[in-house]
Amino acid sequence: MEKINGLQAIIGLVFLIIFNAIFFIIGGVRHNVPVWIAYSFIHFAYLMLLLTPKFILIWKSLNKHSSDTEEEQVNQVDYIKKASIKLKELLEETRDNEAKNKIERAYDTLYSGPVKPNPNLVHLEKEVFMSVNELEDAILIENKDRTMLLADSLLTAINERNNYLRQDLISFAV
Repeated sequence: MEKINGLQAIIGLVFLIIFNAIFFIIGGVRHNVPVWIAYSFIHFAYLMLLLTPKFILIWKSLNKHSSDTEEEQVNQVDYIKKASIKLKELLEETRDNEAKNKIERAYDTLYSGPVKPNPNLVHLEKEVFMSVNELEDAILIENKDRTMLLADSLLTAINERNNYLRQDLISFAV
C-alpha cells in the first residue's frame, strides 16, 4: 500500500514539474494577473485531486466511528428499556407492599439513570439483567426473603452503574 502511495506521489510530482516547465518555457515569467490567478487555481485543483483519496479515507474512518458510537447508544437505550419494562411488569406481579416499594425504587433509579455507552459497564448491565430475572423467579414462587434480598442487590448494582456514569460525566466536564 505504501509503494502505491509513493508511486502516486511521484507521478503527481512529475506531472506538476512537466506542467510548470511547459508553462514557464512557453510563456515566460511575465504574465498578467488573470493568468497567475488561473495558474494558482490549477495548482489548487491538482492538489485537491491528489489529496482526495486521503480525505475519503479520513471520512470513512470518521463515519465508521460515528456508526459504532450510534450502535452503542442504541444498545444502551435498549438496556434501560428492556430492564425497565421487566421491572414494571414485576411491580404489577408483586403482592407484598414492602417488596413492591423496593422494586419501585429500583425501577425509578434505573429509569432515571444516565444513558451513556460505556464498555466498562457491560458486566454491570449483565448483572442487572440477571438480577431482574432472578427477582422474577423469586416473585413467581412468592419467596419474600429472597425477593427482598434480590431487590436490594439489584438496586445496589443499578446505583453502582449510575454512580460510575455520573463520575465519568463529571470527570469529562472537568
